[in-house]
Amino acid sequence: MQRYPGKKALVVDDESSTRLLLKEALEELGIQVTEAVDGADAIHKSLETQFDLATMDILMPNVNGLDAIRAMRTVDPGYRIVVISSCRDDEHRRAVRDLDVPHYIHKPVRLAELYAAVRDELSGAEIPCSASSPGDE
Repeated sequence: MQRYPGKKALVVDDESSTRLLLKEALEELGIQVTEAVDGADAIHKSLETQFDLATMDILMPNVNGLDAIRAMRTVDPGYRIVVISSCRDDEHRRAVRDLDVPHYIHKPVRLAELYAAVRDELSGAEIPCSASSPGDE
């Protein structure tokens, strides 16, 4: 498994158990992790610190993930984001695709899928949005 020492990630989810799972998984890769409890918290933290990657839930209180992505991308248009959500409807998938986020991982998270998305994002590789969830389209 490839490691990414020195890289920083922002884990954004309103569920503490999901944040813990993602934090531990990313730390296994040598990534330093900061947590955010919703989109507003994510925007605030991304203005204070430059992250190499963010994982983003969609359905959260205060500011949802889609609005957070839009705000974060106004500051850094190349912000690397992996969406991790329980949303399975086409409207949310289209909105994520329209924001040029190539990875949409469904909860419950499979670590192999998370690690593949992290590898793609941190290596700079681009993949089509539909390739991140085979058979969902």
